[in-house]
Parts: sequence; C-alpha cells; structure tokens
Amino acid sequence: MVRSSTIFSFLIIMCLQNIVLSQTNRYMVFFTDKASSPYTIDNPIEYLSQKAIDRNNRSVITVEDLPVNPSYILGLKEQGVSVLFTSKWLNGALVESTLSQLEALNLSYVNRFEYVALGTRPTSNGRISDEHGGVLTNGKTELTFNQNEVLHVPKMNADGYIGTGVRVAVLDGGFLGIDNNVYLKHAFTDNRILMTYDLARKSSYVYDYSTHGAEVFSVFGAFVEGSYIGGGYGADFDLFITEDVGSEYRIEEYNWLIAAEKADSAGVDIITTSLGYYDFDDPSMNYDLDDLNGNTAIISQAVDLAFSKGMLVITSVGNEGRETSLWKRITFPADANSVLAVGAVENSNLLKTDFSSPGPTADGRIKPDVMAIGGGTTYINSTSVIATGNGTSYAAPLITGLAVGLWQKYPALSNIELKELIIQSGDNYDNPDNSYGYGVPNYTRASNIQEGILTGLDLYKDEHMLIFPNPSKNGFINVELREKSAEMSLEIINMHGQIVKKQTIMNANHFTIDVSGINKGLYFVKVRSMKSVKQESVVIE
Repeated sequence: MVRSSTIFSFLIIMCLQNIVLSQTNRYMVFFTDKASSPYTIDNPIEYLSQKAIDRNNRSVITVEDLPVNPSYILGLKEQGVSVLFTSKWLNGALVESTLSQLEALNLSYVNRFEYVALGTRPTSNGRISDEHGGVLTNGKTELTFNQNEVLHVPKMNADGYIGTGVRVAVLDGGFLGIDNNVYLKHAFTDNRILMTYDLARKSSYVYDYSTHGAEVFSVFGAFVEGSYIGGGYGADFDLFITEDVGSEYRIEEYNWLIAAEKADSAGVDIITTSLGYYDFDDPSMNYDLDDLNGNTAIISQAVDLAFSKGMLVITSVGNEGRETSLWKRITFPADANSVLAVGAVENSNLLKTDFSSPGPTADGRIKPDVMAIGGGTTYINSTSVIATGNGTSYAAPLITGLAVGLWQKYPALSNIELKELIIQSGDNYDNPDNSYGYGVPNYTRASNIQEGILTGLDLYKDEHMLIFPNPSKNGFINVELREKSAEMSLEIINMHGQIVKKQTIMNANHFTIDVSGINKGLYFVKVRSMKSVKQESVVIE
C-alpha cells in the first residue's frame, strides 16, 4: 500500500520539475559550425568596418570573425526560441527560452546550451541606481589634477595628445545623466559619442540606471578648462551597458563579450571596463580561485579574443584586498592573459590601498600589471559636481587616459607594444610583485623608452626622483624614487642652504612629506641613501 504522504511528496516534486521546465530563463545556445554562411573571409567589409579591418596587429580574418549563420538563428525562432543576441566569436546565440523548449530542439547544428540567468531580460523599471555618493571637493582643482600629474598626463596633454582619433569603448553598468553633464558636454557637442547600446535591455539608451559607468567615464573623458581635465577627453567614445546592477548572473559576462564584438566591428581601439566577477546570485555559477587562470571565465576569454583583434583591454583588478574579504584576490577578467589590469594606490602617498585586489593568477602570473590613484580619486558625479571616491574602478580609467594619449602619439604601435610600453614605464618594472605590480607608469618614461632615450632598467637615469604636486598647495608633497633603500634621509633646504625639515625614510620608494609648516617659496628636496644623493626643486605655496 502506498502512503498518502509519499504520493503527496511525489506530486510536489513533479510540480517543481514542471515549473523549472516551463519557466522562461536566459540561455546561451552554441552552434556546431558556420557552414553555408552567406558571409566570407574574403569580403570582411560586409561585417567589419574598414578601421577594424585595418587595425594594427589584428590577426588575419578567420571563420571566428564571420557572423553566426542567419539560417541557424531562423531555425531557433521557428521553434519558439526568442533570440536576444548572437556571438560570432563563440558561435552562439543568447536566448530567452524554457528548458523544455531547448531540450526539444531538433536542430542538427545546435551543439549545446548553457543556463546563464534567471527569468527574462530586465524591463525599463527593472533597474536600480548605483549612486556612490562621494565627498565633494568644492572645486579644489589641485586635487583633480594630482591623479593625472602622477602619470604625467598634464605634460602629455600639453604636448597635444588628448586622444584625438583614438576610439574608446566603456563597458559598464550605466551612464546616468551624462547626456546633460556639463563636464561631458564637449563629447556630445563634437559628435564624439559614436555608439551607445544597453545589452541588458536591448536599447540604444544608456543614460540612466547606474552612475558607475558615468563616473568611470568622467575620470578620463570629462573636460572643463581650468576645472577638470580627463587625460583622454579628446577621444571618440562608445558606451555599452553590459551589467544589470539589480542582479548578478553569468549573462553579464556574455553581454560583455557581445559588446566587445560590437566594439571590434566598429573599429574601437581601446576597451576600458571597471567590472569584476567571481560570485553570483546563483551559487552554482560561482568561480573558484583555481579558475583565475585566464582561460576559464567567459569574460576573461572575451578579453583575450578582443585583444587578438588588435584592441587594448584595460580593467580594474577589483576591491577584494581587505582581510575581511572572502575572496582576497583579483577578480575576473583581471586574470586574462592579455589584459592590462590596474590596481589602486592612495592619492596621499602612492601606497597600495588596502582594498586593491592582489595577485597572482592561479597559474602564477604577476597581477596587477600597473597602478594608478584609486584612493581619493576625483570624478564627476551625476549632478555635474567634482567629487572624490575610492575603488580600483577609478584607477583603470586613469590608465585609459594615459593609453589614449600614448596611442595618439605613437599610432604605429600595436596593442601588444602599447601594453608593454605602459608596463615598462612602471616605477616598479625591475622588481614587480603581486601587490604593486610593475608600479605606476607615466607618459614621460613611456615616451623616453619608445624613443630610445631610456630602457626599461634605466627609467630614472634622467628622472631619478619625482616630486608632486609641484607647486605644492595642499600642505604636502609626494616623493617617488626608482629604488628603495633600508634607510634614507630626506632634507628640505631653503635658498639660503638652511635645512628647514629633516626626516628619516625606512624601506620605501613612495612617501608623503608634510610641508604645511614651511613658509612659501622655492626649496630643494634632497634624499640621501647609502648608494646615492638625489635632489630636486619644489615650490611651496
């Protein structure tokens, strides 16, 4: 005799299974081939822009570049599957469907499918704002320019390199209000916002939802003379929403991939992204530390594919560096083999921030690659006000500004050469580690290396000590040295040869000196170690 409770349990299980089978979710469907495609390798202009075809270091056009066979997409639709996007690089389609529909597909060219997100794509009301807030600077422009001065971006801009002719795609979670932002008006007035697309909603409108992308974009793209200068403000821009800030599923990695494909087809030179993944709303999608090998995460694969097309990809390393973090390592896609991964240092002393994610990758590669200011970075908020915030999200676009100017100056460089040039110009190039990477790069060192004036190990032969801000207006100066010694003495000497301040420095090559009690004027900063004496002038205002 069958117990009634057993029958009831069986019915519950059957109902749950039917719900799973009948619920519409999002999946990635992968095809077996691109046979009988109407597109050919010999005629790439049908699916790639001329700039994309001519891009430096682009691999030869291959089957991978061909769009998905349109007849395969038609076949899915005829069997009731809703197709959102296609991916030529992975030869698949992002779809909305029930599991039962996919399991019942009778199409010989469907290889497999993968569950990537719960439910259907977000509606117009399905997003939340991601306003960071931040601390307003009250227009203190010296704080604004310090983050660029570390990278020698003001000199780069003064030399005429502001990114003109370089095309940059920003992949993020939203660009709230930038179409009405005073500091970004120049890009709209000059018609340099070339493409916008929201992958989460299938819409060309991107000026809503999250503020994160707007802030990231402003760090290198904003410009108002005398108030705020982003290092690459003269570039052309493409803006993509790939992140659904209301949830976290692997579909966002596929959105990123598809946006990168669109950027490639349009002829984008640089992709910059300040997104990072490792855990999701569905724990079955979570990654492990062993997956940080550059080849497991879809977004990391996508970065390498984009790089193979000749684009430079810049990403933040994530904010998982604190002891309280369960992850405590770089996030995906900072593990990608080709990515330029950026960590964060403090504005005040150029030391690594406590939150900046460390390396290495699972296969032992050094990460981060380079560093920029991410602690106390200034950006433009959604109300057109200069604010400060913390995060490697802000460090990555600073490096983007540097890369944009360098590529304008040296357009013949490939993405491989540009990436290496930036790394070689890092102040820790000859002694990299998994906390500080290859260090903070800058325009002057990169230019000297490229023009054969300096080599990677002679970076500071002419510029052996850097002092900034100079003039000092904030009551402090930062001192940056090529090498660190166990003990050094620092002296600040006035024009009469008198020592007005003396300080001992222990085992550091980046440090901050309080000069708030020193009278205005011209001084010399002298640093003595067992090996050398270095001296530079500084103006204290």
